[in-house]
Amino acid sequence: MSAQTAARLPTSKQRPPNTRMRSAREAHGLTRAELAEAVAAWIYSDCGQVVALDAHYIAKLERGVVRRARDLYRTALRAVLRLDSDDELGMTRREPGSSPPTATARFSRPV
Repeated sequence: MSAQTAARLPTSKQRPPNTRMRSAREAHGLTRAELAEAVAAWIYSDCGQVVALDAHYIAKLERGVVRRARDLYRTALRAVLRLDSDDELGMTRREPGSSPPTATARFSRPV
């Protein structure tokens, strides 16, 4: 990885970890891999979709690298972890007035 690429990657100082999701996972006695497998199985049984979800993605969610999973993943995470809301999952929308990432920041990786 180049120094420029490393400089653009979010750090834990920029995004706080998602302790709610980690606590919920640990309360159910699941590893990240087990949670990923359970979520993928729930999605397949409920929607008939095969998804590429693994322990690395769960880790990104817990570390705050990915702040908010897509709707289908959040629905499945709530079902598997028996949570009622995205807030309980630690995935709320951006605060009003905060600006979304710029297109340059989101899409500036070399091709």
